[in-house]
Formats: sequence, C-alpha cells, structure tokens
Amino acid sequence: MNDWWVKNIWGNDQFKWRDIPSQGLSGDYPCTYWERWEFWIELEDLIGWATNHWVITGDFNAIRRRRERNKPGGSSRNSRLFNEYMEEHGLIDLPLNGGQFTWSNMQADPLLCRLDRILVTPQFEGKFPLLTQTFLSRTLSDHSPLLLTTSNINRNKPLFRVESFWFSHPEFLSNLQLWWNALSFTGSPSYILSKKLQNFKFFLKRWSRETYGQVETNKEELTRSINAHNMLEENSVLSDQQFSERAEWRASLKQINLDNARKWLTRAKTKHFKEGDANTKYFHTLENGRRRRRNTIQKIVMEKTILIKIISKKNYQIIS
Repeated sequence: MNDWWVKNIWGNDQFKWRDIPSQGLSGDYPCTYWERWEFWIELEDLIGWATNHWVITGDFNAIRRRRERNKPGGSSRNSRLFNEYMEEHGLIDLPLNGGQFTWSNMQADPLLCRLDRILVTPQFEGKFPLLTQTFLSRTLSDHSPLLLTTSNINRNKPLFRVESFWFSHPEFLSNLQLWWNALSFTGSPSYILSKKLQNFKFFLKRWSRETYGQVETNKEELTRSINAHNMLEENSVLSDQQFSERAEWRASLKQINLDNARKWLTRAKTKHFKEGDANTKYFHTLENGRRRRRNTIQKIVMEKTILIKIISKKNYQIIS
C-alpha cells in the first residue's frame, strides 16, 4: 500500500489516508486480552488523525452482542471494549442488510459470527443520509464482503467498444474475416467503409454475448447457489451432500473469477500484479481513476503561470 496505489484508485491527490498493514495469511489478528487492548489503543490513534467525516471498516475480530454469534462463547470483555470504543467516539453501526453473519469457520457444523462491519461518524451520516450497508455473498473467502452505498445510482447504458482480450480467443480473427466479407454495400469507398463499421458491431456484440455472456450467467447462478447454502447454514447444519455441492460451486466460481481477473488485467493496461491475482476490483477502479484524471481540469495555466487552481467541482482558487 503506497501513495501511488491509492492515488490511482481515488483519481487525484486531494485526500488523506492511513492503513494498518496486516501480517500473515489471516492478518495476525489479536487474540489475547493484552493484544486486543493494544489493538483498540491503536484505533484510538486514528481518531486524532481523522476528520469529522470519516468511515472505518474491516474485520474487528469482535462481536457487539450475543446474537451476532450462532453458538455460545466468545470474549465478553472484548465485546465490552468494542462497545466502549464506539460509544466514546459516537460511532454509528449501520444496520446490516442481507444476512446476519459475516464470517464462517467453513466447517461442516460451522461457527458463524458478525466480525466485519462498517462504522461511520454522525457527521458522515449527515452528509450522506441514504447510507446503507449490504451483506454480499460469501463465496470463496471465509468473510463476506460488505457494500457501503451512499445514494441510489442511475447507470447509463455502457458504450460499445472492442475489448483487447477478444483477440486472444482462437476463433476471433477468423470470424472477423467472415463477418467483414458478409457485409455488402454500394456507394463510394468512404460510404461503404462507414456502413461496414457501423454494422460490424452487431456481429461483435452477438459473438461476445454468446462467448462470454454465459460466463456471467454461470457466475451469477453459482453465487446464488452458494449464498443460498450460506443462508441455510445460519439456521441448521448442512448435510454432507450440501457441503460437497458448495465446495464444488466455490471451485467453479474461483476459475471464473480467475478468467475475469485476466480480462481486467488486460483492460487496465497494468503489470503491477502477476497474472492470476484476484484483483478485479482494483483493475476496475484503476481504469475508472485514469478516466477521471483524463476528463478533469486540475488548473488553468497561461504563459507558465497558474491562474486558477480547481479544488473541487464547486470550489476553485484564483492564484493571480
């Protein structure tokens, strides 16, 4: 984690950030009382560094109430420290939509807990009154991802474009020649070229839908099936057949995600991660961040003198 990485995700350098690096495969979460005490002290330091409008999210390795665990047990002292930390700083624990538990030990008779959550300050909630915290399907990881939504988003229909990873398909180039020759128009050379290019995209759209569209459908079906078994697991122990089915679905979904990661690796035009890393979200955000920087006016310069510096969409600073 460094400034370059965060800047590419955020889209500019008008921000402050801080992270606590993890150690080991599980992040080396504190387990003893004194380790957990040091953990809460370290979170205290974040309060003095942050502004009023802030969000803290992650795996806190603690529950707040008994109902956030499907079996008896757990550290009541750690729960008390967590609740005292939230009360002292006035943090808001947003309601969790879509499920009860965010972590599973992945056993046949599982232990389920709500360890992950998104906490916000009252100032942040006042700025975004439509905040919602949504539980997403737990598929490959033992933790469920959480989605923080600040408002309803209306997405426009995406523009058509040729994807570079299409050219790696063994049948793509041969199909290109067949489709191009199948288009026939009369008129001037420029008119014929224009009409061919205009209609060529319909061949590409259909081929892409038939070749890659089923992949997304399979991914959605696998995710729904895994999520259904996860929900069933919250109320009863899965049978051996159900446990095996979910393991097979996870393996299939892992392969689909690997193929999808390769696609976004190509689109993002980056080699900072080796092929096979499941960083699809990173590549999505990196590509969007580049687009924002290309389409944003940061400052107005005349004869090497900065006249106006754009601070945000509604604020600017007149230099001279």
